[in-house]
Amino acid sequence: KSCENLTFAGFEDWRLPTFNELLSITDDTRFEPAINKAFKNIAYETNDKGEKSYGRYRSSTRYAYDSSRAWLVDFWFGGVGWSGVSYRRFVRCVRDY
Repeated sequence: KSCENLTFAGFEDWRLPTFNELLSITDDTRFEPAINKAFKNIAYETNDKGEKSYGRYRSSTRYAYDSSRAWLVDFWFGGVGWSGVSYRRFVRCVRDY
């Protein structure tokens, strides 16, 4: 519920993007991160060596065979996957205009 409770830039109508919305900002020609250059703020974690790891971003699209899971987009490689909705993941909130 992190996006639904967000008030930012004077707006309160933020939401999690769909799987297709997240996937649309990947860039297959890039790696580490595999995201369109227009998106300058990309969350990452660092390991003990100080190396960056761009995380998996949660979508609002639930996994068809198990509604306790949601689809993810990995901006490290540009890959996709799914995990439990209770797991800690990055989010990129969006709003309709």
